[in-house]
Amino acid sequence: MVIARQLPKSSRADENANLLTSGHTLLATVRSVIVSVGAFFAPHDDFLNQCGLAFFTFEIVDLLVGLWFRLHGKDMILHHAVHIAAGGLIWAADLHALARPLLMQEASSIFLNIWYLTRNRAGELISNVFFLSFAIMFAIVRMGNGSWAAVKFFRGGTHPILGYLVLIGAAMQQYWGYNIGVKVYTALSGSSPKPSKKE
Repeated sequence: MVIARQLPKSSRADENANLLTSGHTLLATVRSVIVSVGAFFAPHDDFLNQCGLAFFTFEIVDLLVGLWFRLHGKDMILHHAVHIAAGGLIWAADLHALARPLLMQEASSIFLNIWYLTRNRAGELISNVFFLSFAIMFAIVRMGNGSWAAVKFFRGGTHPILGYLVLIGAAMQQYWGYNIGVKVYTALSGSSPKPSKKE
């Protein structure tokens, strides 16, 4: 909250009044940096385990806090529930080969969160650069690498329940990716992007 107060003033009065949302976004950005960088460069499985634990713990706390303060819509509640269920099974089964590409997906959230913090506080050019960066990273780490890892794991058939969970997650990524693509097209056509917050 202290850091959130240091942000430039937003053009929207509700964003200036509700520091909880800005503080939540800042905290989620820190989480995404730690988890995604750790997943990309983890030198061994023990380090990757710590990244997974950080992600898993944050998702549980974020879901509870979000429900209490009504920060999440139904899609985000489902999103968190799938993450928690799948994350718990992955962690329990010690499936590092699946955990790494899924944790890498958090790289796109860094740019999404920065976009949310800058869209009404910085110029349109800066805002659109962060949104376009988010869209590119989403396509690479979520629609591409993450979804491929999920489908590959599902086809392996070693953990059926977990396989269906990660497959549902991959389907959600494709759906959201389509919506993001539509908004990128709209932005490049001359209007400002307005994505729904899905991460």
